[in-house]
Amino acid sequence: MKKPDENTVILLARMIVCGFVCGCLYIFIHELGHGAAALAFGARVLRFSPIRGFVATDGGQRGYFARQFFYAAGAILPTLSAAVYALFYKRGASPVYRILSALYETVCAAALFDWVLTPVLWLFRRAPRGDDCTQFLEFWTLHPLIVSAAALLAVVLLAALAARRGILSDFAETVRVHLDKDR
Repeated sequence: MKKPDENTVILLARMIVCGFVCGCLYIFIHELGHGAAALAFGARVLRFSPIRGFVATDGGQRGYFARQFFYAAGAILPTLSAAVYALFYKRGASPVYRILSALYETVCAAALFDWVLTPVLWLFRRAPRGDDCTQFLEFWTLHPLIVSAAALLAVVLLAALAARRGILSDFAETVRVHLDKDR
């Protein structure tokens, strides 16, 4: 078995660190979305713990729209942040910036697949309990596949924006350059 070259190890280390940072950032923004939604409807945030993925609230409006917005905000805020990030992306930056950018866009888009698949599971009474999307669907009065379609559209739009802004091609170039150095 061939020993990995130094550039491959460096690339892998950068990807692991950037992946960890992106995962933590995603969780923080996801929970921030829930907290902001609660505040928008007059609730107090008692505890905010992105490490445990938890927001405790008290009071505020508990109506139909408020509950739906609270559960959806955990997916909406990271999606919006990824879109805004892509719009301000600067091409030709450092390899770490390129890797971080591609992974953040990927993490945010991949997280939406929960909102694509859970409504399908809901139809067969197999949706995971306690999941944001499942709780959202408990208050949803339209067909669950509308949620799936909207989430899938968001994934496609995020991917298209990342591609158009050069995030994906910059990432591919960064990987190619690192691997070509090892040859």
